[in-house]
Amino acid sequence: MPRNTNEQPTDPGTVPPQYEQYAAELKRRWAAHAGGPFWDEIEPAFRFGWAAAHDVGLAGRDWTEIEADLADHWFAPEAASEEMAWDQVRDAVRMAWDLAHEATRPAPPTA
Repeated sequence: MPRNTNEQPTDPGTVPPQYEQYAAELKRRWAAHAGGPFWDEIEPAFRFGWAAAHDVGLAGRDWTEIEADLADHWFAPEAASEEMAWDQVRDAVRMAWDLAHEATRPAPPTA
């Protein structure tokens, strides 16, 4: 992850690998999640979590190892607000991180 908090793991204008393919599933999971911001407000956090899961510097690390680093590097899109503080976006970032790992996990060997 970048060390400067003004830097982001990916350019905000770029789409992380395969994100669009899984965006509908993330939206469905978020809708089933209790409380929190609306999809349009929280979607940048999903992109951030998805991009982090594809960051080569974080490869092979567990969520518990990288959460503090992600929190330090989370940026609030547009103007910072309480709704976009880390504690409000954490679940979305984690949800995207988890799905990205599920999606890229190799299939189990067949017998």
